[in-house]
Amino acid sequence: MARPSIITDTSLDFTASETEIDLTWNAVTGVSGYNIYRCDVDVITGIPTGNYVKLNTTPLQFTYYNDLGLQKLTKYSCKIATVSSTGNESNGVSKIVWTSYPSKNLYPRQIDQTIGAFSTSINFADINGDGKKEIFAGIHGGTYNGGLVCLDYYGNEPFNIDNNVTTYSGFAQLNYDITAIPALGDLNKTGTTSVVEPTRNYQQDNKIFCYSTQDKSPVDGKPDLQWSNLTLQKQYYKGVVLSNIDNSSDGSMEMVTCSDERGSISTYNADGTLRTNIPCTNTYSSIAVADIDGTGKKIIQASGQDINVWNSDGNYYKGTSSSLYHLTLSGYRFVGSVIVCDIDNSNDGNKEILTFAINSNAPFELKLFAIKNDGTALSGFDGTQSYTVYSNCNWYQDLAVGDLNNDGYLEIVSFANDGIKIWNHNGDLTKTIIYPVSCSNHPVGIIPILADIDTDHTDVEILFGSANNIYAFKQDGSTSVGFPLRTKENSLFSIAVSDVDKDGKNEVVSVGNSYMDMWQTDGIPSKIEWGTERHDQYNTGEYHTVCDPTVINTNTTWGNNQTVCGDIVVKSGTLTINNNSSVALSSESMFIVMSGASLVIDAATLSNANVRAMSGSSVTITNGGKIVLRSNAEFYTETGTVVDIPYGSVEN
Repeated sequence: MARPSIITDTSLDFTASETEIDLTWNAVTGVSGYNIYRCDVDVITGIPTGNYVKLNTTPLQFTYYNDLGLQKLTKYSCKIATVSSTGNESNGVSKIVWTSYPSKNLYPRQIDQTIGAFSTSINFADINGDGKKEIFAGIHGGTYNGGLVCLDYYGNEPFNIDNNVTTYSGFAQLNYDITAIPALGDLNKTGTTSVVEPTRNYQQDNKIFCYSTQDKSPVDGKPDLQWSNLTLQKQYYKGVVLSNIDNSSDGSMEMVTCSDERGSISTYNADGTLRTNIPCTNTYSSIAVADIDGTGKKIIQASGQDINVWNSDGNYYKGTSSSLYHLTLSGYRFVGSVIVCDIDNSNDGNKEILTFAINSNAPFELKLFAIKNDGTALSGFDGTQSYTVYSNCNWYQDLAVGDLNNDGYLEIVSFANDGIKIWNHNGDLTKTIIYPVSCSNHPVGIIPILADIDTDHTDVEILFGSANNIYAFKQDGSTSVGFPLRTKENSLFSIAVSDVDKDGKNEVVSVGNSYMDMWQTDGIPSKIEWGTERHDQYNTGEYHTVCDPTVINTNTTWGNNQTVCGDIVVKSGTLTINNNSSVALSSESMFIVMSGASLVIDAATLSNANVRAMSGSSVTITNGGKIVLRSNAEFYTETGTVVDIPYGSVEN
């Protein structure tokens, strides 16, 4: 009559959906079944608030249980007890479990499986000026043999390119394999977003495609192809970077590409014309484009034994070679994607370059480096670390940075053989969150996403996907309530976080084989530290404040002082700035007045400005109003713009 053996508490696990919890555990030999119990608990402390209730009528013969009809985003304590052949029951092994966040609107959405499967990370942009973001990802295989998919916040297609309302057939067909995250931006500063996607047919010539998100020429229900370039002897594993690298007064954005295995780093103008080719050693990791010293944008790459930096024109940043820092650590080489941030929190206008070096002999040992713009390694990030971190990948390593605990200092997050690694701003390895990670299951690299996704807005969670689950951990290693999220397919490819529908709450978005899914969370957008593979829609790889454009669609009046971070786009109606107010733009923002729209500055000031008024628009400056341009900026009016300045000024 002895009690049977209990299950091992480490084997008891769960996954959840909005109103269901799936429990799993390892089988115990010598028992005839299992009994399942559930108890309500306090959502904060996890302390039981009632009695355990038995959920099954007869002992279960299997090692899983599906608990249905539960409350949304609620914690419970579940207990599993074994039952012997004589009917005796063991002591129970309990675990705190919870239901997850709800899927949003019409999600999950399945794309037409005949066109291919998702093959890139996710990116976001508001392409129609309604304040809500569209979701972009790439596909490969199928009839498209490579293409782009776009869905809006609700789950609908902005473009129905196959003229079939019952299928979801994508955004554009490329007929090339792709693995790189799409880059999204207003290249010519005309108020229209473009999508730039490079291709990767292995050991073949490839193309860079640039699509408008408008259907104007011809009007055929499909987005317009602006240009495509055939790039000989190049293939693109990682995404294009968009940036105004030459600091041109018109604000137009250039494209920076990096070929893996063959070819070079290249820069292109917004119209697709080649600016420069930069000879380099190839890499599978991402490059960055950022200002590391306050003198303008630089192109940054880690490859082989060198961290390379070029000026925007392709010339060496310092010295007689591209190498800013040469690695002398025996047996190591740089394989990491580069990130630019002020990791030492110096606030001196200088930023550091972060990346990984790896020991080429298995097991692959990682060293985290931070290089200053003078070519020296930051203390604590110079390869002399006493701790050891191992990866089972030897050809790429991705990382993310963010202020996880709201203390004003950045943490660094990456993945290793034994789980999630967290470093502080001094280079100390402060935490390992145990979770098995394999690069073989993540063909574009496993990317940490750092964002607030719960009701505790004082910290930021670490998110990643594996199999058909999305996990979220706090910095102390505890799991966030509502996670893991369970995806539709057992083939999760990529995740990202953004406030897609502009409701002040963050959404988690994932793509698998053929499904795109989205969940509503309680996190706030101001706490998205690293929301996509390369931080922002331009793929810069720089930790900085992301500023969405302010789009004006109706008659609007601003009568208070304010500083606007992103571009201001007057798409339709009239924006009136009055009441002696001052509106200041940020250092890279544009003020765009589109055709048919109007700007009126009435006894007010638009400062630090760079203004572009398109044909068919109007600008009026009156009653002592003025536009004050920043350095290297302009008040540019296209032919057909009506400009009326009865009593006002435009000043440098």
